[in-house]
Amino acid sequence: MASKKTYTKEFKEEAVRLARQNGNVTETARNLGLQLSVLRRWKKELADHGEKPFRVIFHGHTADEEMRQLQRENQRLKETVEILKKAVGIFTSLLLERYPFIEEHRKTHIRWSGINRCAGQLLW
Repeated sequence: MASKKTYTKEFKEEAVRLARQNGNVTETARNLGLQLSVLRRWKKELADHGEKPFRVIFHGHTADEEMRQLQRENQRLKETVEILKKAVGIFTSLLLERYPFIEEHRKTHIRWSGINRCAGQLLW
């Protein structure tokens, strides 16, 4: 089965312009190596959607719908990150309240050992 050919927006617009100029869609399609139905579909789409013809479609969605969906998902992920940041702050404060010696000795006694053979660990 042959792979699906893709054409640029400019090529489609030029093909439709040539078809209108010649007045013969069949001959124009043959000269450009296109199926007649493809050129007719482009002509109809240009007539129906004059300002934004030939929009890219992703799995049944237009590029605009895809962009809106990605923006919603991005906003949801940002909200999730903010919630997690707040949770870390809450749990850290609870931990320090319960174990105050951690904060007292953090700067003087705890150092990072770096990557150890076993697995980087805190040394007291």
